[in-house]
Amino acid sequence: MGAAEAVRLPRAPLPRGPRPGGLLLALAGAELAFLAGALFACDRLMQPIAYSAWILGASLAWFGLAALAARGVCRRHAVLILFAGLALRLALVLSTSPRLSDDLYRYVWEGRLQLAGGNPYLQAPADPAIADPSDPIWRGVNHKEVPAAYPPVCQAWLRVVAWTGAGVLGARGLFAFWEGLLLLACFVWLRRAGRDPGWIVVPAFSPLLLVELVVEGHNDSLALALLVAALALCREGERVSGTRQGARGLPGRRAFPAGLLLGLSIGAKLLPLIALPWFWRKDRRVPLIALAVFLATWIPFLPDSGDWTGLLEGLRNYGVRWRHNDSLFWLLNEGMDLLQQTLREAGSTSWFATAELHEVSKAPVLLGFAAGAFVVWRRFREPESAFPLLLLILFCLTPTLHPWYVCWAVPFLMFRPIPALFVLCALVPLSYHPQPRWHLEGVWKERTSWKLVEFAPFYLLLVAGFFFPRFFGGGGERPDSAGTRGD
Repeated sequence: MGAAEAVRLPRAPLPRGPRPGGLLLALAGAELAFLAGALFACDRLMQPIAYSAWILGASLAWFGLAALAARGVCRRHAVLILFAGLALRLALVLSTSPRLSDDLYRYVWEGRLQLAGGNPYLQAPADPAIADPSDPIWRGVNHKEVPAAYPPVCQAWLRVVAWTGAGVLGARGLFAFWEGLLLLACFVWLRRAGRDPGWIVVPAFSPLLLVELVVEGHNDSLALALLVAALALCREGERVSGTRQGARGLPGRRAFPAGLLLGLSIGAKLLPLIALPWFWRKDRRVPLIALAVFLATWIPFLPDSGDWTGLLEGLRNYGVRWRHNDSLFWLLNEGMDLLQQTLREAGSTSWFATAELHEVSKAPVLLGFAAGAFVVWRRFREPESAFPLLLLILFCLTPTLHPWYVCWAVPFLMFRPIPALFVLCALVPLSYHPQPRWHLEGVWKERTSWKLVEFAPFYLLLVAGFFFPRFFGGGGERPDSAGTRGD
């Protein structure tokens, strides 16, 4: 062998970590195992802490799936993830029953009332003229003294549910159908926005969506699917219009369907109203069409007397009476109560001292949300970036935060993956902890200790996101207040 010849030695094999595809499959399998535990290994109504622990385990695996999406690992498997998510939803509908909420009984009852010629906004279930104690659906309705609060598009779908003859399980399946459409709309939204389609793993495998909107069948899936579809339409075909202001516009063939979908979404749940200013920036025709559609949906429910104020009685009851799983509002309410007592002891007869506590407490909430929304308006142009921040403000200030309300944040995590919202999605099932005592004794009592476990990580990450936005802010669109001039 010549001196110049190199001696070739066999190379030792390099250590190899798990393949990204295998890790994706392992995390999905782990989440499904924990989800099965939550749904089948415990009574989620009477064992809410055990149920929440199972959901937390599933959520940790979900966090891992979102991290893989952030690294681009899910891109190649996006279509497979989409179909796996749809198949999972079908399996849950066929194998589970709703357990945590009795809202489905009201859905079915209000739909049947409409078929019988009644008006659910004017006739509460407790009305002697229509009450039927022999009907198991009527017996399952909660707060029978309160008329309908769900907006007209939701009522129209409830009428369809009743027309099919569906009971509680059938109604759940028909709302789960909308959740499946929501997943499809999310995929289209990602593609039209130029976002990595692998982010579809976030809504496809969200434990909160799977439990609250599929298994429990809450009606938020209807409004959320319509809202995401409207956003998807607004995301494709954007152009700069020829107006002197240079406002952004949509091709004419997209403005009307986008406005129609947005109006129907507002007519199913009022929450999308807070997104109107950002649609105004996209194309001013869209929110105008949406408001016209929303107002038109009330026409079939107008009473012959023409007095439309009675249509809002259920919504007024909700605003005045409902309070559950609050955080900052609890501090605000306690502070206002102490201040009112101090003023009364000092002999004050002012409105502030004598008004109902809920009125005094909720006025600062509205002002705080308006101020926060204005800041978001000035700094963020795109609704994908703005809406999750609006939800953050709302979740902090609201007197009522049911777990299914938090579902509204999940589609937006595809565009702005805010860690605080991920953690809230994982921990909000702890708000079910008063359920056993409620069903055994009729007493709803929230424990501060469990609320601290639920909200402390959320607020810690929220504060961290404020001071260290690069690591905890969720990315998304960069603030650009200069870009908002002229709007």
